[in-house]
Amino acid sequence: MLTEAQPVIEESVRIFDASPQAPADKRLETRNSLGELYRLQDRPAESRADVQEAIAVAEALAPDASPLTAALVNNLVGVLEDGGDLAEAETLTRRSLTPENPPPNRSGRPFGRVLESRGDLPSRKGMPRRRSRCT
Repeated sequence: MLTEAQPVIEESVRIFDASPQAPADKRLETRNSLGELYRLQDRPAESRADVQEAIAVAEALAPDASPLTAALVNNLVGVLEDGGDLAEAETLTRRSLTPENPPPNRSGRPFGRVLESRGDLPSRKGMPRRRSRCT
């Protein structure tokens, strides 16, 4: 399924990048999608480049910290974490945290795992699991 999606997403990125009239939100959405696709394919360099481009577009849209930028940074932290670069993931995580954009709950990926791996959050071992809100 990923193989079938890849050319479609790559073509969407090319179209939005080539069109000055393309809405910025569509540009960042397709870049992030392509980055996530590459991440699933274990292509960290390509994934990182596309997610970083999506972050740049989001920051241009909303120069102040925004939930969208925080979500994209969370994606980039995941790419870094998957690649084993916990130090850079931690640096990026700490720089991106603001009162307006706190980390997701500790079970969230990857903010909680990065902070926990550095000893900044207590371990979840032995703690009861949260019940799902879905019934």
